[in-house]
Amino acid sequence: MLEMLGTGISTMLHFIMDNIVIINIILSLIIVFFERRSPQAVWTWLLLLYFIPIVGFILYLVIGQDFHKSRMFKAKEIEGEVKYAVRRQEETIYKKQLKLANPELDRFRDLMLYNLEAGSAVLTDNNDIRIYTDGKEKFRALIHEMKQAKKYIHMQYYIIRSDELWQEIEPVLIQKAKEGVEVRVLFDSMGCRTMHKKDWNRLKAGGVQIAEFFPALLGKLQLRMNYRNHRKIVVIDGRIGFVGGFNVGREYLGLDESKQNLINTDSSQTRLALIQKGGASAVYANGSEAKYIEEAGWVQVATSQEIGIQTGSYFLSTDKYISENTDTLAKFLQAVDESTQYINDHLDESAEYLADKLGLKAEDFKENWKNYSFEPGFSEEATTHLEDIEKWGFEHGSFPKDYNVRDFINTDVAKIAFPDNVTIE
Repeated sequence: MLEMLGTGISTMLHFIMDNIVIINIILSLIIVFFERRSPQAVWTWLLLLYFIPIVGFILYLVIGQDFHKSRMFKAKEIEGEVKYAVRRQEETIYKKQLKLANPELDRFRDLMLYNLEAGSAVLTDNNDIRIYTDGKEKFRALIHEMKQAKKYIHMQYYIIRSDELWQEIEPVLIQKAKEGVEVRVLFDSMGCRTMHKKDWNRLKAGGVQIAEFFPALLGKLQLRMNYRNHRKIVVIDGRIGFVGGFNVGREYLGLDESKQNLINTDSSQTRLALIQKGGASAVYANGSEAKYIEEAGWVQVATSQEIGIQTGSYFLSTDKYISENTDTLAKFLQAVDESTQYINDHLDESAEYLADKLGLKAEDFKENWKNYSFEPGFSEEATTHLEDIEKWGFEHGSFPKDYNVRDFINTDVAKIAFPDNVTIE
């Protein structure tokens, strides 16, 4: 059996070598036929076929794709209505019967005809166009319009990242689908390769229709890297559409860390002043400060929990001071813990007291207090948090050298004040 197989392969190879010129001519004619609209592509593939006979044609089948995409899209195109609209408008222009809302446009009739003949682009008027050069403004408008959708939302993007921007868009799509609005999302397999199956499954479970452009082979292998769907289009109810160069990702909001200068401000007043002067593109804030920032026209794109930000305060001192005042510091920490518990149990009373004595706004204090917690002791989790801070600071140039955080942790006071809450030596 193996001998017969070997003989067959040998015979086939001899046949190919004996007739390689004829085979190459036939393959060349196939390429010319399928690439007849693109002379540049024809010459590229013919040269490859000339230098690498037969193998060049196999490469064409794998990555050329033109004949495949033409056949696939022909099956999907609805050309009748478009052709009818094009021919009808051409006829009205030639007969000088085209009525325009703005008579000044009449001098562009030749350009109208060119667009109709070259791109089947039908002229429409009474439109309003707005140009967005800022990603935050564009997506703010997009999300607002999606929330107003009554019939359908059709969305198509080359890149969608599962970050804070998508986490703001996704629930809107799901909510509209639950309201009975037809929601469709078309994404490019290559551009959205960082998205996970569970991300799309959440949309499907919410009633959103999902389609993938040129899916990858075996989940990851991309054989069509030279032909991708780079369109970024959202059409809502046939009433409004968004097109352009913005994909869905935090970098299109100006939040790419590699392109930002990170500033640590000293107070909420400084941050508000920086915002009002246009000196910031993103800011981290909580409590009442976040409310004031939103009143200044800013929009929240994510919460600290969604992007994994954990903030905290630690008591800093020297080993000498700790050794000389261990008991006093322990009583101080216990007093802080008791005060925290009292405020938690008497929040309204505490807010009114501080408003009367210190002039603080009671509502602001209560809003800020919701984000505050006191965790006495010292845990392995707290140590890991400090290590993460040190690593980030070193990698972003805040610290001149890398060091071991554990070498600087002193738990002598915590062991006296909260002996049961110290889980690290």
